Amino acid sequence: MLIVFGLGVLATLIGFAAASDWKSVLGVSLAGFWAFVAGLVLYRREKQQVDGRWWSRMLVAGLAVRLLAAFLHLAIGLWFYRGEADFLSYHRSGTNVAERILQGELIVFHTSRSYDKLEFRLIEYLVGLSYLLVGPGLVGMVLLFAVVGFIGIYLFLRAFRLEFPYGKDTRLLALGLLFLPSLAFWGSYPGKDSWMLLFLGWLTYSFTRLLHKFHSGSLVGVVVSLVGLALLRWPVAGMAALAMGAVWLLRPWKSPAAILRPIELAAYPLVVVAVLAYMGSFFLPRPMGLMIDPLSYVEAATERSVLFHEGYAGGGSARRVEIVDKSVGGILRYLPKGAFAFLFRPMVFEAHHGLALAAALEAAFFLALIIWRWRSLVAAIRMGFSTPFIGFCAVIFIALTAMLALEINFGIIVRHRAMVLPFLLILMAVPSRRKARQDNLTAP
Repeated sequence: MLIVFGLGVLATLIGFAAASDWKSVLGVSLAGFWAFVAGLVLYRREKQQVDGRWWSRMLVAGLAVRLLAAFLHLAIGLWFYRGEADFLSYHRSGTNVAERILQGELIVFHTSRSYDKLEFRLIEYLVGLSYLLVGPGLVGMVLLFAVVGFIGIYLFLRAFRLEFPYGKDTRLLALGLLFLPSLAFWGSYPGKDSWMLLFLGWLTYSFTRLLHKFHSGSLVGVVVSLVGLALLRWPVAGMAALAMGAVWLLRPWKSPAAILRPIELAAYPLVVVAVLAYMGSFFLPRPMGLMIDPLSYVEAATERSVLFHEGYAGGGSARRVEIVDKSVGGILRYLPKGAFAFLFRPMVFEAHHGLALAAALEAAFFLALIIWRWRSLVAAIRMGFSTPFIGFCAVIFIALTAMLALEINFGIIVRHRAMVLPFLLILMAVPSRRKARQDNLTAP
């Protein structure tokens, strides 16, 4: 009788809430359903693995943390930023795109403000997907995007366990990926960041499977995730493609197909030129000129890098412009300092509000963690030449850090840092050769 009474009270409260804001109630209900489905599938899968009880509980806890972070994003965007957060504009434009699609307009283009040309904006279609899954409400989209980022984190874990299925250090990696504050917070951001984590995790997992054995599903995963990255943040896609190409080229050959290696070596420069031409199409009027005049590409890339650095100089959380020498040498000399700032700043004394203080405390903790795990980083460097998965994580970590080191706005740095932290955490979780052998001998 008491249970029936409780359900009646709950139904009454839901009814009153739906009468005042049905979109939010519908969104929370449907997003909760999808989160439950994702959590249940992963829970049951992990329960069957080695040490399954620990893994299944940690995954459920990680998903719960991201749902809480989604509500935190919503509160900060509405009250702290007074409705000026970019995910609010994504929701408005994405809802408009979804409604136009429902009316029969399958492909919607917008005029780019930067290049004065029509462009396809994938993020608006992804918001439109959330419209179909959780309704038109903002709350449902925010929660659904948190689930998306969580799946990306899980795929990073799956990729690592393909190489180190029984390593005890995998637990440390899981704790870092699931509960590191910046990954939990920005990895559930209702915008590009959560989808970037999904595509990066999907790319890493699919590419790692391809390195072990060819599988059509893995190849599709690589292609789709790479296209998704390109449509969201094209420089990240270019860096990822070059990292995959370098690792694929240097991987050890263990089959009769090794006789085809000269053909692959000859084709690789063409692939590199194609990727560079694609990246150059965003800041060169004639990207095919790369093959005729490579120096023009270098000059344009250098100029674009300086503009990228100076473009983030505005705002109260930005450092001053530090690239004085605007040549290639000047940029290269700045990169070590910029990389340190990207990974470990702001410092505690540089924090001006609560969010910045939290980021500063985490950066200090992360620096201490790197010092503690320095042996694993050394092992990762050694294994990078013989283990393609580790080599890929190392190359893409270095490439993305070098590119994002040009940023000088702390507000953007702590947000974009979430794209490289999974790769650094993977490198710090690599066990030493002796420890890896011991773990494999004691594994069930």
